[in-house]
Amino acid sequence: MLDPISILGIGGAGVLVVGAAYPDKKVSHPVKSIKNWLFAVGGLVRLSFSFPKNKDYCKIYGVAYYRA
Repeated sequence: MLDPISILGIGGAGVLVVGAAYPDKKVSHPVKSIKNWLFAVGGLVRLSFSFPKNKDYCKIYGVAYYRA
């Protein structure tokens, strides 16, 4: 069974793949491009996935844990 962190990462990767496959269309400004929005949202989801969530996760996988 996948944990919620893995589901978040897979979902973000899926959004990035959809953004890459989405066809380019001529728009008046880049902010109005659906392709750019998919890339931005997918990138932010993947970024949030990359941060360790708790000390137990860090202890198991051997990564550094930083408290914000």
